[in-house]
This record gives sequence, C-alpha cells and structure tokens, in this order.
Amino acid sequence: AFVALERRGRLPYFAFFALIGDASYSLYLVQGFVLGFGKRIWQHFMVIDSVVSHVIYGTLILSASLAVALPLYRHLEMTAGRRLTAAFRQLQSRSRSVADRTAISK
Repeated sequence: AFVALERRGRLPYFAFFALIGDASYSLYLVQGFVLGFGKRIWQHFMVIDSVVSHVIYGTLILSASLAVALPLYRHLEMTAGRRLTAAFRQLQSRSRSVADRTAISK
C-alpha cells in the first residue's frame, strides 16, 4: 500500500529515509557486530533490568548501527559499485569492438 501511495506521489519524500534504504545492505552487514560489541559494553557499565534501560539500549544500538553503516555505504559500497559499473562498461565496449571487427572481416 505504501509503495502504491509513493508511486502516486502521495507520500512525502524524506532524503534521510531514502539514504537509509539505500544503505540497507551495509546496515544488514554491520548490525550483528554493533549489537555484539554494544551488548558487551552495555552489560559492563549498565544494569539491564528495566524497560527504560532496554529502550535506551535499543536507541543507542540503532544510532550506532547507522553511524557505522552510512559511512561504510558511502565510502565502500558506492565506490565499489562505481568501479564495477565502470569495469563492466569497459568490458562491454571491448566486446562490442571485437564483435564489430569480426563482423567487418567476414
């Protein structure tokens, strides 16, 4: 339903949420590490025995996950994607050039 509303232009566009969506794979990759590391630190310094403690922990872990995933996305995932796209285009142009030469020589 939300996709249909978005396609019709009836939902507002939030650039930050779009960025999080774009970085979702990086977020998926880092969340386990951040959760594990955050849990160890949290248990060492805090007592986890209340709802408030769980809410604060969840908020901090979400924030930390985004703080790790967004730079990873921008500097690693996007760079690798650009390089792979450029390499693929170069390979395509080479194969077209070879195909053109082969067609001319026949």
